Amino acid sequence: MLSDLRVRKLKHLFNFVDTNNDGVLTVHDTELVADAIAALRGLKPGDDGYDNFRAGFMYYWADVREASDLNKDGVVTIDEWVTYHNEMLADPERYDATAQTSANLMFALVDVDDDGVITLDQYCGWLGAWGLTDPSALAEVKRHLDPEGKGTLTLDEVLAYTREYFYSDDPGSPGNWSMGPL
Repeated sequence: MLSDLRVRKLKHLFNFVDTNNDGVLTVHDTELVADAIAALRGLKPGDDGYDNFRAGFMYYWADVREASDLNKDGVVTIDEWVTYHNEMLADPERYDATAQTSANLMFALVDVDDDGVITLDQYCGWLGAWGLTDPSALAEVKRHLDPEGKGTLTLDEVLAYTREYFYSDDPGSPGNWSMGPL
């Protein structure tokens, strides 16, 4: 059974992923994000690599949507999202595999020099592709995820913050900021 805080975080994540704000997750949400992330990488339709990037991103999120769409009607509701995540989080191996795939995808897209480290600005650009563009909210994300002020995140740090986001019942956990302010 998920705590109230963890349910609140899952609902926040749902609203974060629902980029067109229509109350359900569909392929259209994925298309909007794919295009925004492609733009972060400087890719646009017709460029070399754009079609491969978009296809890979769409494939991953199609799997997420398919697993979450419990009644197989082509849309994911907030209740389906919470139910799916409750089941996934109850299985730590399944969570670890999902989190690793997500983090690897994010790093592949954001870590443009492929050095295993991303800047906080790159991370905030990733959040911006999902629709979080408020400068004060992004400054808070940076403050919470980078308390030492080094300006970067490693893959292991992103995975640790993501684990906190999904598993911690501490409202003060820095990982609660990994998807912006609750």
